[in-house]
Amino acid sequence: MPEEKFLPRRPSLVSVKEEVKEPPGPQIVVFEFAQHLSQEILSDALQQWAGNNLKYHDIPYIESEGP
Repeated sequence: MPEEKFLPRRPSLVSVKEEVKEPPGPQIVVFEFAQHLSQEILSDALQQWAGNNLKYHDIPYIESEGP
């Protein structure tokens, strides 16, 4: 029985019905634009981080010995 602790858990097959209300038209457009913009910002930030990481990976971090 100890092996059972490490087996992956499977989701139950319980059916849940939930009413999803669609926002009015203009709100959908704004939501889609915001979603696309946030994905673009995240992608650009990750590319910038990766570029800087490759560029400066060989420079050691030096802590300040100030007061």
